[in-house]
Amino acid sequence: MSFLSCRFSASLRRAFCWAALAGAATLAGCANVPNTIPVTYSPSSVLSAEGTVEVGAFTYDPNQADDNAPAPKNDRYANAGLSSSQLASGGSPGSYRPARIEPNQIRNTAMGSILLEKDIKDLVRDATFAELRFMGVKVNGAAQPTRLTGDIQEFLIDDLGYSVDWTLRIAYLVVNKANDRPVYQATKEIKRRTTKFANFFGALNDTIRLNIEELVKDPAFLAAIKQP
Repeated sequence: MSFLSCRFSASLRRAFCWAALAGAATLAGCANVPNTIPVTYSPSSVLSAEGTVEVGAFTYDPNQADDNAPAPKNDRYANAGLSSSQLASGGSPGSYRPARIEPNQIRNTAMGSILLEKDIKDLVRDATFAELRFMGVKVNGAAQPTRLTGDIQEFLIDDLGYSVDWTLRIAYLVVNKANDRPVYQATKEIKRRTTKFANFFGALNDTIRLNIEELVKDPAFLAAIKQP
């Protein structure tokens, strides 16, 4: 097979992946059909870390108002992606926000809805557990002296255009289980851009992994989970 045909085949596979995703999202958004996208997270970080921490429950409330949310992009067409009802209700220009975002839904700006088989809070929590264990942190069982939880404040796929901008912001909290006092608290945010026809599942996993790596790169977090 020639280099040109190999390159074309790879591009075709990426295009098919996003086309299938867009088709599923369109069905979910337009036909009220509960189509969900299966997703599996596999740890892949090359970082290593030491410590012990229980990975507790994560939260995700995308419908909660965020007064600190960034303003809409100035280089977007005014009212892009807004329906007539959103325009009438004063929806923010340049961003599409459904009336209600489901627990298994990643907010996106293009037409349709991205609904996963798993709730977002469980996907990110399980990914954090798997990634920390893969790095070398002891996370098994409930005997660990500290507990890590996370509040997913923003998970956005800005796919209205020729590229895809990903945003994942998580507020992490580590508490001493003996007295329930916080020993670490920080918010980590990842912003990255991928091409329109990049592998969706790979980009999703990479975005989650990069956020977890930002947590592990923080010396204060490693100090909080250091073995006594």
